[in-house]
Amino acid sequence: MEQMNRPAIPFLEICKRIEEFKFPAIDMVIGIARGGAVPASLIACHLNKPLEVVRIKYRDEDNKPIYPFPKMFMTIDPLTIRNKSILLVDDVSVTGKTMDAARNLIPAHKIYTCVLKGYADYTLMPDMNTCVKWPWNVYEKTPDQVFE
Repeated sequence: MEQMNRPAIPFLEICKRIEEFKFPAIDMVIGIARGGAVPASLIACHLNKPLEVVRIKYRDEDNKPIYPFPKMFMTIDPLTIRNKSILLVDDVSVTGKTMDAARNLIPAHKIYTCVLKGYADYTLMPDMNTCVKWPWNVYEKTPDQVFE
């Protein structure tokens, strides 16, 4: 992975974008683990809404597909979200396959998609068009950078 050339996006910048963003009226936030868990947590806290996290596996650490279609591992009781409006959050959406898989498998009344960068109903950093280092991806940092 070529991570050295990726610009680092600080937590404060992400929090600022969340605070300034006009989100739709929703009942709860669902984050897609791993990359979407932290942004979903920040958004749920900002909106004072309940949070759930699902795992959808499609790509490996090098961003190469490992399955023909995304697979979802869900611990949410479908009955608790059937009539809810959901904000589905991930960090990045390139092809939209992960978001589409989640949208098709989550039995909510209305699902809005939200990413930090890429393609979704709502994009917090639409001007970002390069790969970035997210602050929660500590495996991308050298040992001397982890506590900076």
